[in-house]
Amino acid sequence: MIDVTAAFVRAQLEAVEARISEAAEALDWAHGEQTLDADQLIPLPSDPQARASAVKEFNRYTRQLQSRGPRVLKIKRSGAVGEVNWGGDNTDGIDNRLEEIDLRGVARNVFDSLFVNGIAAAWAFNEERTGRNRIQVLGGYLEPLYHPDDPAGEPVGLYQVTQDPDSLKVRYRVRVYDFEDRSIREWRDLTRPTELGKPPADEWSDTSVPRLAIFDTNQAGLPVGELSQALGELRAELVQQLRILRVADAHAFPILWQAGHWQRVTEVGATVIMESDEADSKVGRVDAADLEQLFTLQDRGLERIRGDLSLPISSIGSGAWPSGEAIQQANVAYTTGLRDYAHLESRLLTDVVADYAELEGIANPPPVIVSVSREQMRATAAQQIREDYRAGVISLRMAVTELAPYYPSASSEDIEEHITREETPLSVSPLLPAAEAE
Repeated sequence: MIDVTAAFVRAQLEAVEARISEAAEALDWAHGEQTLDADQLIPLPSDPQARASAVKEFNRYTRQLQSRGPRVLKIKRSGAVGEVNWGGDNTDGIDNRLEEIDLRGVARNVFDSLFVNGIAAAWAFNEERTGRNRIQVLGGYLEPLYHPDDPAGEPVGLYQVTQDPDSLKVRYRVRVYDFEDRSIREWRDLTRPTELGKPPADEWSDTSVPRLAIFDTNQAGLPVGELSQALGELRAELVQQLRILRVADAHAFPILWQAGHWQRVTEVGATVIMESDEADSKVGRVDAADLEQLFTLQDRGLERIRGDLSLPISSIGSGAWPSGEAIQQANVAYTTGLRDYAHLESRLLTDVVADYAELEGIANPPPVIVSVSREQMRATAAQQIREDYRAGVISLRMAVTELAPYYPSASSEDIEEHITREETPLSVSPLLPAAEAE
C-alpha cells in the first residue's frame, strides 16, 4: 500500500497547492475563461488615485480582449481527434454499448487535459447511484504517484484534487488511487489538499482504477503540458493586444492642442468656432501614433506561440508569409505532434474499454484506434506522396495505397481496379499492311 503520509511530506509535494493553482489557470486560459489581474499584466502608478484610474481603464479594455488559448486548443484538438474506431466482432453487443458511451467525446476531453497540463486519466467504474457501468474522464488536478524506490518511473498511483461540492465554503475533495492494491481512498471537506493525516472518509478495495496517459514529465516526474509551458507567451500576446487597443483608442479621435490665449472651449467638433484676441495664438492637432512597431511586436509573439505549440502555418496570422521550406517544417512538426497525441489516446482508450468490458462480462474487448483528422493531413501527405512518386522513390501502387485513407468513398475494389488500369501498358493495334503498288 502507498504510504500517503510519507509521500506528502516529501519536498516535491510541498508546492502542491501552487501546482494546483497553476494547472487551473492553464485550463482557464485554454478555454478563454482567464482572470486578468492588472498588477501582473501592466505597470501601475504608485499614486493611489492614478492607480485606481489605471485599473478602471484596464478593466474596460479587458472586456475587448481574448487570449489565443481557445483558438490554439481548437486547432490542435480538431487535428488530433479525427476518427475514433474500434475493431472486434461485436461480441455480446459491445459495439452498441460503445456507441452509447460516445468514445469520441471521451477522446476530446482526454485531449484537453493532455494538451493543457500533460496528463489525463479515465476509468471504467460501476456507478453506485444508478448501478450502471460507465467510462469517465477524471477532472480536477491530477498528479501521478511513484514508488519510493522508483521516483519519476512507472506510476503506481494517482492523486486527484477537486472542489468539494457538498461544502458551502472553498473545500477540497481528494482521492488517492492505488494501482497496486486496486484501492481508492477519499478525503472530503479539506481546508488544504494535503491534509491527509486523518483517516479517509471513504475507502474502496478491490475495485477498478483509472488508466493514465502522460504527454511529458519533468525531472521530478510531474506532468508537463504544451499549453502550460507556453502560458507566459499567451499572457504576453494578450498584453500586446492591450497596448494596441490603448494606443488606437487614444488616437481614434484627433487630440487638440492650443497655444496662446483662447476663449473657453467646452466642446470640439466640425461646427465649433474657436475665437482668440491674440494674433499669435495657435491651434493644431496631435498626429496619430505609428502602430507599425506594435504590430511587428505582436507578429513576433504570434510566431513564438505558433512555433512552441507546433501549430500549422495557416493557424495564426502574422504580418509576413514564410517561405515554402518554413511552411513544410512547421507542418511536419504539427502532424508529428498530432500522431503522438493520437497514439497516447489510442492506448488509453483501449485500456479503459478493456476495463469496461470486464465490468460488463465481455471477453475479448476490441482495441480502440484514435486517428488524426484526414482533413488536416490530406494536403501535406498528398504533396509529399506526389513528389516521391515523381522522383521514382515509390511505385504507383505504394502512392495510391498511401493516399487511399484520405478518400473514404473509395472501396478496396475501386483502388485495385485503378492501380491495375494505370499499370497495364496500352496495347497498340498493329499497323495495317501497306497497299501493294499496282
